[in-house]
Amino acid sequence: MPKSRIQRIQDSIHGLMEFRGMETVVIDVLR
Repeated sequence: MPKSRIQRIQDSIHGLMEFRGMETVVIDVLR
């Protein structure tokens, strides 16, 4: 597995986690 692909996967996972975090914040604010 090339190193660049691993880096891309880590970036996408990090982006997903940030998105989930923002989603949680928005839900808390809407409440």
